[in-house]
Amino acid sequence: MQEYETADGGVALVRIDITEGKMAEVELRKAHDELEMRVEERTRALTGEIRERRTIEEELLEKTELLQLLYKVTAFANEADNVNAAMENCLKVMCEYMEWPVGHIYTVSGSDPDKLVPKGTWHVKGSRQFSVFREVTEKTEFTRGVGLPGRVLESGQPEWIEDVTKDPNFPRARMAEEIGVKAGFAFPVLMRGEVMAVMEFFSPEIQKEDPLLLKSIGQVGDQMGHLAERAEAESNLSEAKDHAEVASRAKSDLMANM
Repeated sequence: MQEYETADGGVALVRIDITEGKMAEVELRKAHDELEMRVEERTRALTGEIRERRTIEEELLEKTELLQLLYKVTAFANEADNVNAAMENCLKVMCEYMEWPVGHIYTVSGSDPDKLVPKGTWHVKGSRQFSVFREVTEKTEFTRGVGLPGRVLESGQPEWIEDVTKDPNFPRARMAEEIGVKAGFAFPVLMRGEVMAVMEFFSPEIQKEDPLLLKSIGQVGDQMGHLAERAEAESNLSEAKDHAEVASRAKSDLMANM
């Protein structure tokens, strides 16, 4: 029923019947709305599945690339004539893997185990852009806990800085107005469980922390450390052999004189 005003100001009730056509239209609209809702829900579900699949594929790709990196580093460690050559190659492949243009090595001072000194070993793509940073770095030593290398020396773990210019514990950013770098990443080279060197890398762009790389990079440092241990053992063996030969000659001379 619906009310209508009459000519004399009264009110009349008029019965209005909903036709079958209108009812069908209402049902059709309802079905259409339900269908649209289902399509939206399925679209959201498919979008989530696609994103999840892409994430899995990206992680698999990154893991594959990491395995290739570890294989290269292991090959360098086994084939290199000396530790320095292996570390230079490691800098190069790490920079290529991360697509970061700057790599450098700090080593523990021979006179002070709590101090790191610049080794002078670099891999730099775009030397003019990073000339100031390189000049500052080659004049800078770090004590345990200070700066990016010092933090690695103290913790014995990889360290990541998304923007070194805003990090309160990155002295090189305060030594020059424009050092040309933003993100920094470093990891230790361990020899018998002790840090013997720190490999550091830099990008001119702010970079988000890479958890998978941080989790896996210790194996690279371990390989370099094993190489250093092997080189030290070979050096000691050679030295012992030389001493033995000297002693043998001395004994022979003594016997001959007698």
